[in-house]
Amino acid sequence: MCMETKRKNWKQAVLAAVLGGLIMMIVLPAARAGDVIMTAPVYLNGLPEYTLYGSAGLANVACDAVLAAAEADVAVLNGGLFASSLPAGPVTWGEFGAAMKSDPQLIRTQVTGAELTSLLNDLLVYGSEYFPQVAGIEVQAARSLNEQGDFCGTVSALAVGRAQAEPAALYSLVTTEELYSSVLHLPRQQEPLDFSIADAAAAYGAAADARAIEQAAVAQRIAIVSDTIDLTRAAAQLMLRVPSPVVLGLTQPDLIPDTLVYALQGQDRFLCTWFPLAEIPYALCLHGSGIEEPRSVATELAVSQEVPSGRKTANTFSDSTVFVDLRENETIPPGSRISVDLSGIYPAGMLLYLYYYDENGDIVPLQAEPVIAENGSIILPAESGMTYVINDRQLNQSALLIPTPAHPWWGAVAAVFVLFALWMVLVLRRRARRSQ
Repeated sequence: MCMETKRKNWKQAVLAAVLGGLIMMIVLPAARAGDVIMTAPVYLNGLPEYTLYGSAGLANVACDAVLAAAEADVAVLNGGLFASSLPAGPVTWGEFGAAMKSDPQLIRTQVTGAELTSLLNDLLVYGSEYFPQVAGIEVQAARSLNEQGDFCGTVSALAVGRAQAEPAALYSLVTTEELYSSVLHLPRQQEPLDFSIADAAAAYGAAADARAIEQAAVAQRIAIVSDTIDLTRAAAQLMLRVPSPVVLGLTQPDLIPDTLVYALQGQDRFLCTWFPLAEIPYALCLHGSGIEEPRSVATELAVSQEVPSGRKTANTFSDSTVFVDLRENETIPPGSRISVDLSGIYPAGMLLYLYYYDENGDIVPLQAEPVIAENGSIILPAESGMTYVINDRQLNQSALLIPTPAHPWWGAVAAVFVLFALWMVLVLRRRARRSQ
């Protein structure tokens, strides 16, 4: 009786253990899927219309995450890994997994600057599942047609960690095993990594601040520039009612046609034309909510370090002062912005002083974010007819106004006349004394 009871208890214990294991297998993944791994401060776009044609928010954050986890110099993932987007707010394991088509094996290897450029040239094909998403590098490429008739990019400039890539230098690269075996074909050793993209995102989400994620969400790490606007691509992105900006790289000033301005009207998002090849790179960003009458918009601005003609100067202007002159552009709608790339002039994180010229031509402080972002840019409002000043020193009251028909130097003329009159009085007195 005792032996039979023990057998029954043993069988019940085994049955309970099996059932418990099954329950744990069901409950634990469900609990993990519901756990929050990060909080997205902004909308993270992972739609194919973005990931297969240029930089995208979710892809940027995922690349930043694997770059940090692998402690590498460069991260390259293919855009085809991303299936959808993440809205602002808490992100769970399950939501992150649903935004990815797969979570492939990651590997770490080494590439030279020349090999990295060759890799990107192979991948930069519009619409390809292997279109790259990157971190740790900034890419400028010229748009062209390949032998198959597809639009693609040919790298013209490549920076690793804000410095120009050296062709012979070795850089550590984190990427997927699939991408490595399909495209790279390098004889170097590859090291499998023991974490996934989701694991890296969880660690990154716990450590990164909201500001870093916000900047990554809108960063354009891959700029494929062309002579004219790609209307088909821009229209396809504008038809998606998502808050992500549409960024178009151009080699020269152009017009944003009224068809795109009409598609942008009423949307809470930006349409940006970016000129990375300008002497001082800049972007003009139109906001949909400020467009009342859709019409073509000129993107040409005067961004330079020369004082614009007819504008006030000051002895506290430094050689690094930058002027943004919009007086010749009357087409910009309200609510627009200008992003100026100051990376070659001022260091990231530097506090600057921003000003504008008022109706009387006087220099007035501008209430705007005065700190240079990590990507070297600073954002200004874009109002037709205005001129903005970006200076590294606070201006004093010794500025003088260049005479114009509207604002002549009456004060200076009066002062000169008074001095001349005093001089004449002194001369006449001296002559009178000599006569006596």
